[in-house]
Amino acid sequence: MSRPVVLFIGDSITDCNRDRLRVDGLGTGYVANIAKALPNVTVYNRGISGNRVVDLKARWSEDSLDLHPDTLVVLIGVNEVWHQLKFGSPYTEAQYEADYREMSSCGPNRVNSTTATLSR
Repeated sequence: MSRPVVLFIGDSITDCNRDRLRVDGLGTGYVANIAKALPNVTVYNRGISGNRVVDLKARWSEDSLDLHPDTLVVLIGVNEVWHQLKFGSPYTEAQYEADYREMSSCGPNRVNSTTATLSR
């Protein structure tokens, strides 16, 4: 019987200094802590610091679908705000939602999510 696979994907909050040269690089943050708490589960960390939804969408197949996760945890979104404030790169709520929905429509079974939002 194979072990269940849990995949964490997102930005720096997920990345947490993971070793990208190792398939099992978990970083030093919450993903590593969860992996320690779940010894009978295969845990992958595919967070990349600085990523936005548009970046995640570009690597979705390779870093998500190709790993065939049973459970997928996506934590992304803070860099959209940072890029807009620092570089003037607008990324509308509608674009964010459309890209996120497109990714989640081809995820494992179904992606359930809770989104943290900031208001002005």
